Amino acid sequence: MGLNEIIKAVNDVVWGPVMLVLLVGTGVFLTLRLGVLPWRHLGHALKSVFSREKKAAGGEGDISAFQSLMT
Repeated sequence: MGLNEIIKAVNDVVWGPVMLVLLVGTGVFLTLRLGVLPWRHLGHALKSVFSREKKAAGGEGDISAFQSLMT
């Protein structure tokens, strides 16, 4: 068994169904553990993003609500 076959076998295990289950499971766990926080405040976040805000004289490094939500 050459190095390429070993790397392919490891790659198939790491990036296969096991990784998918771990990623989805972690996402569901964190969503539930945080009290469904991203979904509870989604309306407020979207309202903040799409509403017109007063243009204040901002300094260097200030970001908008949209930029804040997208990070």
